[in-house]
Amino acid sequence: MGMDLLLNFVWADKDKEPDWDGARKYIEDLSATDLQNHPEFEFHLWTGAISDREDIADLEAGASLRNHLLECHDAIKIAWDGDCDRATFNLNIGKYKVLVTGGDSWGDSPGEMFNQIQDWGNVEGLPKFGFYNE
Repeated sequence: MGMDLLLNFVWADKDKEPDWDGARKYIEDLSATDLQNHPEFEFHLWTGAISDREDIADLEAGASLRNHLLECHDAIKIAWDGDCDRATFNLNIGKYKVLVTGGDSWGDSPGEMFNQIQDWGNVEGLPKFGFYNE
């Protein structure tokens, strides 16, 4: 199954710089429970499990997911500041600055930035730092 165009966005008020440092610290401080409630946790549990002991696997998966979310955060900030790949753009739409990415999809993701915005955007609490993606 394919789509002609699949897009993903993150936006903020263009007159107010988002709190990048606050959002990064928020991700660093996520509890194990917060990470286990993140939609990507099961994937990272599967790829990061090192033991049959569930608690060790959960700990490894949580650390793996936290590192992944921090990498997403850093990549999105770089793109937000203007260093975008060819499928990612900064736009001003009304009162918002918007980072948009996407492309064709035939059942797979259109690109890495698409996935990064998706995973990072699913972190509850980011709106309090000035980011939106719903």
